[in-house]
Amino acid sequence: MEKTKDKVYLIFNISLVCALLFGIIIISVLYTTEQTTLDKVRFSYGIDQKIVEIEKQDEQRAEEYYDLAGESYIDQDYKRVISNCEKARDHYSRSGQAYRELKSEIEEQTRNELKDLYIDLIEEKVIIEMNMFEACEYFEGASKYYDIYYRVNTPYDDQSHAMGGYEIERMNEKIGSHDLAIERHNVILSKITNEIGNILEK
Repeated sequence: MEKTKDKVYLIFNISLVCALLFGIIIISVLYTTEQTTLDKVRFSYGIDQKIVEIEKQDEQRAEEYYDLAGESYIDQDYKRVISNCEKARDHYSRSGQAYRELKSEIEEQTRNELKDLYIDLIEEKVIIEMNMFEACEYFEGASKYYDIYYRVNTPYDDQSHAMGGYEIERMNEKIGSHDLAIERHNVILSKITNEIGNILEK
């Protein structure tokens, strides 16, 4: 009879220990999941803040100078087009380099689906900046040719106008590539938004 009691007691103790271990495991899993979710949200917020900072410091200023170049082109003030394009290129170059550095920073971390999406997003941002940098180069080139053609007594068979037209065509090609990169960027951004939503629901 005593052995039976001891056996029952032993079984009870084992069951209690198992229940405690199971509870610890559940709490650990929940904590780990919660911590992982928190880490991902913090990562996303941190990267978003860095992107906004790059946009404020250089990307927006580049676009402002590019817009001024366009206005000067309409006014046929080609020297000012060149000046504004040079300033725009400087900022496009800086923002492109800043995005490359940010991409490298993420690549050095432990990878997950969210980080991979951000890498893809920033890669498109690099392409966007690069295309606009090159578009400005062609815009400058066209303006130099047009400045010669319209501001100087050029001979009838001068090729400056034709060369300017060629530069504008190349500029438009780069702008087309820029627009495609923006479309890809927006698709990836939508995926990131969905991924964050899924993370927060878990």
